Amino acid sequence: MKNKTKVAIGILILVLVAAGIVAQTNKIYLKKLVSCNNVSYSIIGPVYGNCTRDYPERVCQDPPLNTTCQDQIKTHNYRCQTGTTTVQKSSLDCSPESFEISRELNALKQKVEFSEWGMCNQEGENVIICDSKFDGNSDGKCSSGESCMKFVVNLDGIDAYTRNSRDDWVLNDNSFFLGKLQAVEVAK
Repeated sequence: MKNKTKVAIGILILVLVAAGIVAQTNKIYLKKLVSCNNVSYSIIGPVYGNCTRDYPERVCQDPPLNTTCQDQIKTHNYRCQTGTTTVQKSSLDCSPESFEISRELNALKQKVEFSEWGMCNQEGENVIICDSKFDGNSDGKCSSGESCMKFVVNLDGIDAYTRNSRDDWVLNDNSFFLGKLQAVEVAK
């Protein structure tokens, strides 16, 4: 009987150690995904060329008496704008659109898409804060009176909290009337 107890305790210790190792290596990854579009536009730009200006100058052959002076037309050449042209330009317009959530030892991957809802930012290692563009300033930081969501990612899943007319986070804020963001499963 003593041997069975020792074996059972040994197996229990091995299971606990293995569970501890798995828990330590099952890392959570949050990745902000950004969408970029090429934006083309036109601007009016200057065209430069050479310009001339004629001006009169009094030229005398007998200085300092100056009795044989005549007016001559001189020409001055200089660089100037001669017109305009339309110039095609393009730039990348990038904006964050979602957070991808994955865990090292789990095939499940989740995504929180927020591009139509507001702005979300990562806070700490495993927290996402989302600030609505409908009644907030959509800066990804939550202030009192703004509709906000908070996702706390853990090894088992994601806890979603809301707040609007309060200063603390709760699972269900009765003053929160917007559609809630969801963490949906996606292929890994």
